[in-house]
Amino acid sequence: MWKKIATSMVVLALMTMVMAMSAFAIDKADAVAGAGTTVGATGVFTETTAGTDTAEGGDVTEVNLTTSASTTKWQGYYGQVTASLSIGSGTNVLYSFGSVPNNQIKTVFASTDTGFDFSGLLASVGSAYDTAAGWTGGDKDSAASTLATTNTIAQLSSVPAVALNAYTGAGAANATLFKSGIFKDTASPAVYNDFAWGVPVNVDKRDFTNSTVVDYELLVPVDNNGSAGSQTYYFFLDLE
Repeated sequence: MWKKIATSMVVLALMTMVMAMSAFAIDKADAVAGAGTTVGATGVFTETTAGTDTAEGGDVTEVNLTTSASTTKWQGYYGQVTASLSIGSGTNVLYSFGSVPNNQIKTVFASTDTGFDFSGLLASVGSAYDTAAGWTGGDKDSAASTLATTNTIAQLSSVPAVALNAYTGAGAANATLFKSGIFKDTASPAVYNDFAWGVPVNVDKRDFTNSTVVDYELLVPVDNNGSAGSQTYYFFLDLE
């Protein structure tokens, strides 16, 4: 649900360092690595302009009202992804494998926890996030209302995930490609850092404006408690 199109163009680049020493070996089952960000344009949904009526003493007038407003509970991201692979120790490169084909980059993840445990990745549900955030589950833009109630997509390590109910942007033809999903790294998530949000990478697809070519679109919640707020998100890429 893109009630808020406050989006930031994010071009993600990363280098996965595979250590030769066994003491520093990377678990091959956990191919998720941190991703650098280059932030581009940011936009905000244009809300309805306030209408008017000339009030006159003694009159009683019927005035029906409608509005199209922006949610303050969600932030949208979209952009392209790139990656390279190397082997070495620390920042010292023993051998560089070069750039990775984009079809080898499977998922974009974002979490408020820089140390999110992707090796323990589990599917979650919107109602669990509502509880952690103190949101009212019945609100139209709550996590429970925004996300489906059954598993609809598969991502890292074939984890079935609950994703967005619908996609209504101008690029709606890509609805099945850019459905954000909710994840957790603990059986009983209780705080924001227990959650991650992910979306499959689909290379060179039209974005929600139907005018820009992107590799992903991702929706993440923002801790606002009813008013516009902000949170820091950390980005990750899953390489095959």
